[in-house]
Amino acid sequence: MQLRIKNSDVLRELANKYFLLVFGVFFCTSWLYVVIAFGFDSRSIIIPIKYIILLGFSLLMIVTIRWGEINFDLFSICSAIWLVLCGVSWAAHGGDSILYVKRIGQIAFAFLFVTYLWQNPEKNPCAHKALMKWFSPLIFNIVVILIIVLGAAHFLAEDILEGFGNSRVNFSIWLMQISALIFLLDPPMNVRSNLLRAFGMLLLITPTYILQNMTGGRSGMLGTVMLAAYFSYKRDGIKALIFSIIWAYLISLLVRYYNPLITPENNLNVFRNSAPFNFVAGSGYLGWLNDMLVWLDKLSSYRISILVTAFSSLDMKGYIWGVGIGNFMGWAPTYPELGMVEVHNVFLKVLGEFGIFGFVIFLLLVVPPVTRRGGAEKSAVRYLQLVYIAVAMVHPDLLMTAINTSIVYLSCFAASLGTASLKNKEKNLSLI
Repeated sequence: MQLRIKNSDVLRELANKYFLLVFGVFFCTSWLYVVIAFGFDSRSIIIPIKYIILLGFSLLMIVTIRWGEINFDLFSICSAIWLVLCGVSWAAHGGDSILYVKRIGQIAFAFLFVTYLWQNPEKNPCAHKALMKWFSPLIFNIVVILIIVLGAAHFLAEDILEGFGNSRVNFSIWLMQISALIFLLDPPMNVRSNLLRAFGMLLLITPTYILQNMTGGRSGMLGTVMLAAYFSYKRDGIKALIFSIIWAYLISLLVRYYNPLITPENNLNVFRNSAPFNFVAGSGYLGWLNDMLVWLDKLSSYRISILVTAFSSLDMKGYIWGVGIGNFMGWAPTYPELGMVEVHNVFLKVLGEFGIFGFVIFLLLVVPPVTRRGGAEKSAVRYLQLVYIAVAMVHPDLLMTAINTSIVYLSCFAASLGTASLKNKEKNLSLI
């Protein structure tokens, strides 16, 4: 028995030693699914490698977690209930089994990842000391600039349009994580002026923001702009905040006019459907309201129409129990050629798929960490989660229903919870 415990400790120590390395490999490969420019079926090679990395990372955490120290707290209980809900929904509604397996795998991974970081907060990949060990703004910017150049040269044009196999919007959200990591790292700069320092940070995330503009993924761009505004304001107040907004607008404008990939057909123009609202005098209050909703619907790429038509198909039973994963969809009456589309709001999509009970469980998973109070070092962590929640309001899969695009969110989620749910464990995690 003593030898068995000793071997377990050695294995856990070895897994802890290489955790950040494995995480870095996972993060750096999580955006890539296919490279069309290679000219062959690269998906058949890349996807199995990604699954091996994900499986290896999960096994590493399973081995390393001290299972006897876990309490049955809100996160653990809600994670278990979410797993049960997936199984019950699968049995009750049927549908695509791959979607259910994927959703079960997502919450299982989130539980493992958050639990590991509870027990080992010094290994949190977003903590400043740990972040410096695996993340380099210089290297990431070199890769991003290379993709921009090859995209402009049309070698990677189709790949950027397809988001390297994971949709251009998901790719844009993944890129948002690079900006978040640069802000959290807060690399040293030899300048005394806070405004110049804020400007320097904006320069560091400019390549990422340019590539986001090239994808046309406005959800990820929204997140990057919110991050830039917050960290600029923290650096030098309202002056830096205004400067960050002007910076974002000018970059988007330049890409709009000089991006060779934009065509009327491919929807890459981030200013699409953004003509100012045209107020028609004499239309009356109801007419004005209707015109405003039509304008907002078009500006949001018809998310309102999709949402309204999706909920119009729900009966009382659907509101209570949901209609199953992948079955809650809507369409835009003005543009029927779009066909059936996922509801682009994670929270309302969960309500439609799992009903009111599943919706409450999801809220109990996501909301409590944001409400926890902490010192100045925790403010950035809470704000980043709020940014993710804002992006989730206009996207179908994020937070607990995605892994690749939410790994930085989950790191900050774990940091917000700290180690309060572990027995005899008192550690503090300092971010930024």
